[in-house]
Amino acid sequence: MHEIPTELLKFPFSHSLEKSTNFFHEMGKFPRYAITGLKVNGLVDLGKHTPEKLKNKPGHHALVLMFQPFQGQWVQVIGAFLSAGAVPGEVLHKILLEGILLLENAGFFVDCVPTDGATWNRSMWDSFGVSKERNSCEHPVDTQRNLYMASDFSHLMKNLWVRLVNNKVLNVRIALVNHYFYYKK
Repeated sequence: MHEIPTELLKFPFSHSLEKSTNFFHEMGKFPRYAITGLKVNGLVDLGKHTPEKLKNKPGHHALVLMFQPFQGQWVQVIGAFLSAGAVPGEVLHKILLEGILLLENAGFFVDCVPTDGATWNRSMWDSFGVSKERNSCEHPVDTQRNLYMASDFSHLMKNLWVRLVNNKVLNVRIALVNHYFYYKK
């Protein structure tokens, strides 16, 4: 992760619970764009965690790490990266771990990492020791606390919609869901 002066993360709070936070990441196609043609400018940059095979490749996906308190009306970006597609789970694990350590060392409490259920995020959960049966792991900074992984409902609904639009059918254990149930004729 790029060096972030910890003084930038330290500022007064009106309520101590405001420092207990969600820490989340988002993958999307919103890095720097050229004004003409909306083309992405930039090379893959995952900081010191950039795999050799991705160095000097054009990037087209942004990875943004954000910090949001459970109580409070603000969100703070703490890191932005550029990748050529989804960040592999083991790299994502290292980036999140470093972000959590930086925030905790600055006096913030990171309790939860919400993500969608994409393959690379599930791989990252595996790296933390999280599974369908266990939604938390030992906190990397404080062994008396747990770090929770949460599947973000809005992403789940978006993925369901994309699946229905692209494949027209979704097979669930008890029935087939057809896109005709979703669209009004």
